[in-house]
Amino acid sequence: MNLPPCFCPENSPTLNLAFQVGDGWFTARGVRFEVEAYTHAGPSARDSVQGDWPACARPWRATHSVPMTSATREPSGVIVEPPLSRIQHYIWNQERAWADRISHFLFGKVLKVGNGLGYLTKFLQDAGIDVVTLDISESSAAVNRGAALLYDGEVFPFKDGAFSCVVFAFVLHHTPNPLRLLEEAYRVGSRIVVLEETYDSIFSKVDLVTRDIYVNWLAHQDAPIFWESYFRSGALERYFAQNGRRVVHYYAEPKRTYWKKLYVVEPHAEPLTASVVG
Repeated sequence: MNLPPCFCPENSPTLNLAFQVGDGWFTARGVRFEVEAYTHAGPSARDSVQGDWPACARPWRATHSVPMTSATREPSGVIVEPPLSRIQHYIWNQERAWADRISHFLFGKVLKVGNGLGYLTKFLQDAGIDVVTLDISESSAAVNRGAALLYDGEVFPFKDGAFSCVVFAFVLHHTPNPLRLLEEAYRVGSRIVVLEETYDSIFSKVDLVTRDIYVNWLAHQDAPIFWESYFRSGALERYFAQNGRRVVHYYAEPKRTYWKKLYVVEPHAEPLTASVVG
């Protein structure tokens, strides 16, 4: 088999990552992938490999310490941005831009699934939006540590119709069953706002997944990666249509070999507005 190299910038820190595939483990070191096959007796073979990642890939994690402190509010009411690493600053700016793009679609009480570093939640709250954040764990690098409600990753701990809107911001691929979470969103909310990265080919999927690992590692986000939870372009549109949901706003922009997409979804048909960049 042949795998493209891990997409890491030159002179970047070495990555040491692993995920289980059947009876073997794939390991990423630096910009190379190696496979170590296991039998009941233990390691039996080790080869540098290239090729498609098997669909049965289980989640793997990467951890890396990056100093971070919480944002502070001066007596004047001005928010002082925390000292960020270069990649955290990049994510900060990205999430500020996404907050500007999605905030006017939000109303009433909003549930945001996944807290991450807390930047998007902060920007939405600064815009006056009533946001409740839900996550399976809390990142030590989050600017709003202690604010997210913790849950089991499957069932939202809220009554039916408890929220006007539910937001998923680049979080579905970090869950083992993203469609189950969308069903929960239908139960507790009305309008669903989904930000997600999608791929067009196996090459773009490998690029997307390795980039996701690398960025989360540098940003000190302990985010599990599920190979099967990434969506091919068009899959979410088909899912919404098959479940009686209407995409009322769609936006897409290219990123490297994949796409960053925004879906605003309603339970009833409304005119669609769409824009595609690049």
